[in-house]
Amino acid sequence: LTSSGSRFDRRRGRPTGSGLRAVLIRLGHAALCLAVLASLLAQKSQLRLALLPDSPGLIGGLAYLALFTVSLLLYFVTSLIDPGYVSNQLHAQSGNGRLTSPPSDGEDDADDGDGRDLPASRRSLELRFCRYCLIEQPLRARHCEDCGRCVSRFDHHCPWVENCIGERNHATFLAFLLCQSVCIWWTVFYVWRSIHTRTSALRWLAANWAYTADMLVLVLAGLPLAFLTMFHCYLACSNTTTWERVSRERISYLKHLAETYNPFHEGYCVNCFRFCCSRFPYRWDIVYSRASMDTELPDV
Repeated sequence: LTSSGSRFDRRRGRPTGSGLRAVLIRLGHAALCLAVLASLLAQKSQLRLALLPDSPGLIGGLAYLALFTVSLLLYFVTSLIDPGYVSNQLHAQSGNGRLTSPPSDGEDDADDGDGRDLPASRRSLELRFCRYCLIEQPLRARHCEDCGRCVSRFDHHCPWVENCIGERNHATFLAFLLCQSVCIWWTVFYVWRSIHTRTSALRWLAANWAYTADMLVLVLAGLPLAFLTMFHCYLACSNTTTWERVSRERISYLKHLAETYNPFHEGYCVNCFRFCCSRFPYRWDIVYSRASMDTELPDV
């Protein structure tokens, strides 16, 4: 194979050993979470005391365990679910796909609410053809080199969950971030309340070394996770993606628009609904086309 051919093959499929790597990453995440929980339950921590039958904090302790379980389940759902891979049976023709904008005044505008019919247009924007998957990419899709597939409404490839974040699992990913963030800082509260006071530093360290290790792990994970959660909440409310924010100047359907203009913004309530409840695959070309009625989109 030539060097270009080798590159083609690498991008078409997962690298050798990626399956084992994914299993190790997912098991490592679960093991780390369970290790922190086990360290609290093995000692006379505030969490363990809260779970006693006659404890006034029993409801809070049970709620914490429920949140911990939901967070772990959401992690595995996000990592195992199809992120929105573009089917090889869809958009099979190369070079012929065009994104059309809405009709001019006086023309019929067929709108069934979910973007199934694309009306005749005054101008058009050619869609990209993926030379690795050999398919025409829907608007907002991108080829992921790690997965070797094109992903609808691509956000990013997350090494933490060892899966792409796309149209089908972005909402689940955000739910996981929210639950994990709350769970981490709730754990910080329990660890802080469990620390023993001692008269000397050596005695304090001997009594609290496990809590100190837990606190270090929690803070190091909790701070960046809190910022990541806020960022993805912003993405959901504004109907944009990490890829579109970072690589806007290289994306064909965005690079000619004003930097502050988002053609997919339909209002914050509608954006959140689309993020959580829209059918897959959603026709984002309809939303983009409608935006041309208010803003001049470039001819490509």
